[in-house]
Amino acid sequence: KKLQIFAPIASRRSAALLGVLRIAIKALCEYVRQETYVTFSLQQVQVDCAFLADFSRDVVDVEDASVLESLLGEVLSSASQRCPEPVLLEAAAVELLCDEPKRKLR
Repeated sequence: KKLQIFAPIASRRSAALLGVLRIAIKALCEYVRQETYVTFSLQQVQVDCAFLADFSRDVVDVEDASVLESLLGEVLSSASQRCPEPVLLEAAAVELLCDEPKRKLR
């Protein structure tokens, strides 16, 4: 099933946020496809995607958050393909790097 990025949205706050985040993440994905990354910039993209995925779980419905996580996975996959030596961080390291900013937002 193909995801419609510019699909109509319901008139709820979470639906509006979903629409904005869908467009923004898709634009990020298109940008990532045009760049070349070194290992450290790939890892930064990984941390940014993990942070955005966690943030999206707080502002949109659960089923909508999974759609955004799928788009963020596409961003990370594209960045990995554009890196000559792709080495991703372990999940524990990513979580540790995301913890401090998450505490500041909440």
